[in-house]
Amino acid sequence: MPHLVIGYSRNIHNLSQEKLLKHVNHQLIATGLFQAKDLKSRIHKDEVFVIGDNDDTQGYIHAQLSVLSGRTEEQKQQLSQILLQALLSFKDYEAYTLSVQVCAEILEMPQNQYAKQSIQY
Repeated sequence: MPHLVIGYSRNIHNLSQEKLLKHVNHQLIATGLFQAKDLKSRIHKDEVFVIGDNDDTQGYIHAQLSVLSGRTEEQKQQLSQILLQALLSFKDYEAYTLSVQVCAEILEMPQNQYAKQSIQY
């Protein structure tokens, strides 16, 4: 734990996916709220999406960070701001004349409902 999932609209081009994940991971690890080995991140381009009533002048980058319960409200607010700033500071993509909505969301998972086991091979 935690898990980071980033989705972005297909009208954003040439987004360096791995570079974005590493950039965001670095910022989240720097908070000291997680151990680097516990942060799992992935990204996907949403090929099918609709904004409003099919407004093709807009795109989005939306990040969801799932964390275990027990964080304070201040910590969760801090995480959402750090995540948002990390997304905003990343410029390795092309959006042409789009208006891009950049969003960061913190999701809380109850600790008693999360199970994890590491397997060494």
